[in-house]
Amino acid sequence: MFLKKLFFIRFLYNGKTVDENVELMEIALSTEHRWLDEWNEDGYENLYPKYKNGGCKAKLAKEQFKKLDETMINIQ
Repeated sequence: MFLKKLFFIRFLYNGKTVDENVELMEIALSTEHRWLDEWNEDGYENLYPKYKNGGCKAKLAKEQFKKLDETMINIQ
């Protein structure tokens, strides 16, 4: 889900509207608005999953997240 959130933000920065993202990503409008609110409140850090009750841990190591960050920044 983290990757979808990143793509959502990237699409917005590339000129797509929230409504266009809803159709493109096939996610509920309420979800898209929540993601946008998370981004606006605290930026990138707020997009990370918030695990409760010991849920699933991230499958990527810190270095892999860093590489993903660099890749996302360089996508045009």
